[in-house]
Amino acid sequence: MTPIKGIGPSTYTKFLSFLSVQVQGHAALILDDRIIRVANEGIFEELRPLKNLSHKKNADVSYPDYLRCIHDIASQLSVSPEQIEFFLFEFGLNLKPLPALLG
Repeated sequence: MTPIKGIGPSTYTKFLSFLSVQVQGHAALILDDRIIRVANEGIFEELRPLKNLSHKKNADVSYPDYLRCIHDIASQLSVSPEQIEFFLFEFGLNLKPLPALLG
């Protein structure tokens, strides 16, 4: 895909999500800077596979991994992937790791 100046993963994943596109068998979800920051904070063990996700370096090629991870979490919790995405976006940066997990 040829990059378009000013159009990054946040924008094109919104389009994919709103158009109900499937990517490698998973419904598209929005991946923006805020969710990438949540993944990199290390608060959620379930997001460990996304620890090295970077908006500028690999978000485009890691997008299928992001979808797989979020869809797996949603399946385990019996909720929709969109609910996981919304939770991470809305609350993810406000949560702190448990003291026992710090280190």
